[in-house]
Amino acid sequence: MKTARRVVFPACRTISIALLLLAYPTFARQPQSAGSNLPRGSLTGRITVVSGEGATNNLSGVTVKLTGPAVGAVPPSTVSDADGRYEFTALATGTYTLEASADGFKPWSAKITLGADQALVKDLVLQISSVNQQVEVQGEAPEIATQNVAITATVNTEQLESLPLPTQKFTEALSLIPGVIRTSTGKLTFKGQAESQGMLVVDSAENVDPVSGSFSIPIPVDIIQSMTVYSSPESSAYGGFTGGLTTIETKPPSGTWDYKLRDFIPAFRGKNDHLVGLANWTPRFEFEGPLIKNKMNFTEEVTYELRRQPVRGLSFPENEIKTRSVSSFTNL
Repeated sequence: MKTARRVVFPACRTISIALLLLAYPTFARQPQSAGSNLPRGSLTGRITVVSGEGATNNLSGVTVKLTGPAVGAVPPSTVSDADGRYEFTALATGTYTLEASADGFKPWSAKITLGADQALVKDLVLQISSVNQQVEVQGEAPEIATQNVAITATVNTEQLESLPLPTQKFTEALSLIPGVIRTSTGKLTFKGQAESQGMLVVDSAENVDPVSGSFSIPIPVDIIQSMTVYSSPESSAYGGFTGGLTTIETKPPSGTWDYKLRDFIPAFRGKNDHLVGLANWTPRFEFEGPLIKNKMNFTEEVTYELRRQPVRGLSFPENEIKTRSVSSFTNL
């Protein structure tokens, strides 16, 4: 006799097994789908510039920007390396805008289309931007005096008569004015400038040596009324020059007859307690009067100069330099 048995499974266990069987295909296909959608496109290239000689040079430090349907951790921009290369990876399929910019170059941009898993190479050639440089120079012209220039010092007749002038020349009086120095050779310097770079004006007329530019024209001290040295010689009246400006005003001739004799007594020379002639003698004779009464007057001065300058190291009487001269000055 056979006995039949019936096995009964709980309903909850049966439902769980059914759910697992239904979900297995979904779990099995999920890794395969994720791997197939990962973007594998890339964009690389080199950035260059063409020089004026036609040579192609790589550009480093250029900022390259890519905009479009980027997927994942794609950087929005990059910088070209020392070889001018740039690179974008893990790019999805689509259309992108590629831009490049650098200082001194024109901006560059273009549209590119990237296919599925495509490794696109795009080389860029930048153009040098034109540089316009404008330099503006502004200056102001120095104001030139149109009236009088600054006066350093003035010497009048009374001072000239009292000054110790060994040779009775006006150049010796100039050396007593501040800023005027007499050199060992007898030349004058005005505030460091040579005598040849200055100007001598006598009664509004220029009086300098046309060759050397020195004050070589003799002006007798006795007929000078005033002598002025200017500290700033730049003037519209006399023009521009680098040295000093000296002006001399002479005495106007008198309408009456008169004469004067000066330095008539000579300086004697002695040797071994004996007189051996004259050492120096500079007599000056001045006379004035009317040439045409009440219309024209004149002044005449005649100077005789005798000088013996000793020279050390030579025997007498060859140990001296003798100078004899006669000069006259007429003023109308």
